[in-house]
Amino acid sequence: MKAVCHIVKGPYHKECEDSALIMGAGRSPMIFHENRTETEISSPVLIAAADGVGGLPGGRKASEFAVRTLSTMNVSGDETTYAETLKEINRRLIDYAATFPGQNTMATTLSMVYLDGDTFKIAHTGNTRIQTLNGGYLRQVSTDHTTYQMLMDRGMPEEAEKAPKNEIISCLGGGNEKQLYRIQVNSLKVSPNQKMIILTSDGIHDYVDIDFMEDTFNRDDLSLGEKADLLILQALKLESEDDKTVLIVEL
Repeated sequence: MKAVCHIVKGPYHKECEDSALIMGAGRSPMIFHENRTETEISSPVLIAAADGVGGLPGGRKASEFAVRTLSTMNVSGDETTYAETLKEINRRLIDYAATFPGQNTMATTLSMVYLDGDTFKIAHTGNTRIQTLNGGYLRQVSTDHTTYQMLMDRGMPEEAEKAPKNEIISCLGGGNEKQLYRIQVNSLKVSPNQKMIILTSDGIHDYVDIDFMEDTFNRDDLSLGEKADLLILQALKLESEDDKTVLIVEL
């Protein structure tokens, strides 16, 4: 399998608060910030993306801590184990944050995928997004834990349109275990026509529409890395000022 990760710092940010992880069978974990990497990996594969919560100190520390801690944990269990994995990372992050004066509220999203054979499992909190490309069409398999999505789910579209689309309602850290308000865990089968698993931070998917993404992923004239590059460039063209992560595994 091929994997690519491209992370770009927001143009006005002092540091990039996005972090990502790629870990294949028999390989040491690869952890990324502001990187562009293409690699070959073998199943089982663990990938993850984390976005440090903006407006709070220590966002980069939080996102890196989350993916680095995840890389040391056993993720081959069932759905109950996955929920406990996120809870344990959350507890460790809160303890870690307490060692930095003035940064005890550092927080991050975390979205992970464990791919083993014809099955992939996800664990997710926040608004970093997990999608698959099936038969040329994108399918979002994670739910955005945002005020906007919560209001939409409650049948309140007018109120949702007034809410900031990137305002999250669940995350790791934040100085309080209760900030981990929602955990999504699923076990899914890889479909015969599934070509990719894609993780993006909101600096990408809040700006680049699904039609552009699908057109890009279905282009035969671009390498996997060039497809990630094109999404980054399109987000910049559409004036995304946030950090941007695109992580793709081609099946």
